[in-house]
Amino acid sequence: MTNLIALISYSLAAFVFAGLFFLLLTGWRARFQGRQLLVAVGVSVVWAAAGATQAAMDWAGFQLVWAAEVVRNLVWIFFLLHLLKPFAEGNRLYLQMLAYVRLGCLLLALLMLVILVDIPFLRPMLRAGEMVGEFSLIGQLLFAVLGLALVEQLFRNTPAERRWGIKHLAFGLGAMFAYDFYLYSDALLVHRLDAAIWSARGFVV
Repeated sequence: MTNLIALISYSLAAFVFAGLFFLLLTGWRARFQGRQLLVAVGVSVVWAAAGATQAAMDWAGFQLVWAAEVVRNLVWIFFLLHLLKPFAEGNRLYLQMLAYVRLGCLLLALLMLVILVDIPFLRPMLRAGEMVGEFSLIGQLLFAVLGLALVEQLFRNTPAERRWGIKHLAFGLGAMFAYDFYLYSDALLVHRLDAAIWSARGFVV
């Protein structure tokens, strides 16, 4: 039953993101922001499709879904960092902070992707996958916290008269990262992903 809910949930997410992707594609005006948004939405289609496929085929492992999720989080965070860049003009410290955040996210994502690969000489250090699971959960939680912080920064730095124009972006990404925070906080507390929370995530996203 849980797999059926997950299949419907993530399939719906993939369908909606695909619709948004083609809508953005037809209205794209070759701006850099538009290109980055297209990439983020396109990766979200792949992520949701991977989740739906995993639910349909009942794979034993989550490696492909985990990898797609890492990339999805990374591209959305890069998109938010790009939107924040104009607000940092003239503020060298703020620009450096954004650059460090970008580098840190990239390194974290690369490390999370590398440990998903079954490398023989790493097995003893990772205690047969125990540390892989814990590190993956911590990494996903860090992405969720950072995503929420960046959404808050974007909303706070946007002039009051222009906030109405970003409300859908702020509420949408805020809800996505908030649900991820809930999912991975619970997973770290009980040392496993809750199947019901995971299955319902496609509907939320």
